[in-house]
Amino acid sequence: MNNHADNNTDDDDSRIKVFLRLRPMNALETSKRSKDCIELHEDPSIITVDAPLQGLFQFSFSHVFDEYATQEEVYNGSRLSGISHKLLSGHDCCILAYGQTGTGKSHLVLGPVAESPNDIISESHGILPRITVDLFQAIEATVPDSTECTIKLSMLELYLERWTDLLHPTGTVWVDANSQIQGSSELCCLHPQDVHQALLRGFLQRTQLAPQQNQEATRSHVITQLRVELIDRTTNIVRSATLRVVDLAGSEQLQTRTSRKSAGPLSQEGRMVSASLQSLFNFVQAKAAVQQGTTTKPLTYP
Repeated sequence: MNNHADNNTDDDDSRIKVFLRLRPMNALETSKRSKDCIELHEDPSIITVDAPLQGLFQFSFSHVFDEYATQEEVYNGSRLSGISHKLLSGHDCCILAYGQTGTGKSHLVLGPVAESPNDIISESHGILPRITVDLFQAIEATVPDSTECTIKLSMLELYLERWTDLLHPTGTVWVDANSQIQGSSELCCLHPQDVHQALLRGFLQRTQLAPQQNQEATRSHVITQLRVELIDRTTNIVRSATLRVVDLAGSEQLQTRTSRKSAGPLSQEGRMVSASLQSLFNFVQAKAAVQQGTTTKPLTYP
């Protein structure tokens, strides 16, 4: 949370939320007449998973969206429309899209990348274009003329432990001794179209090494960052906030019979994706332990 932000926020809005979106069966699952193993309940926060070899398991989330939920329903149901006002109030926000390869994480974040970018949100647009339009509308409606507002976009990819600036692929990006990313470019955006066009350009630069499940799946982590800065010209008070949307790579199990020497790039990237997701899991667990008071061990970043 930004130091300049007003700390009087609604408790429910300030908590970390975890939403689940179910995908429909793919063509392979349909052709094999696979059984749906998910049971939804009247309580939209609970699901039951029927694992034939392990039994029944029940899981709780902030909200569960079924496979028929539209992009708009997910966006509104997740209360993401309020992020623009939080950013303008000086609060940092982060969204993590996590799931297996081919489950629609990039579709959720962006929507169809080939769709013409504009400031009119269509049914298929993802959460980032929607947040962008909401943010510019909120600026128009709430920011006074005496305040100068700047929005800057950056887009980074992490693939095989190497950073790439997707808006400036020939540039050099590195992580310093304080675990801060350095060298990334920022694009100043004056309209929603500027953000949408940059997102499209950056997405097309992503590394794609198609796994068998999904010939268009991306195999890298992508961090898109929208930085908002407000400068009150009458008082020279500066308020800033950052939205980070992380589209995490999915991981799939490697064939056990494939050796490390003969597995090739798919095996290497799979191991690195799994290792990075495990590091994230370990950090979240450690953070939760600190917040719950079950440990006093200081947090370290992997």
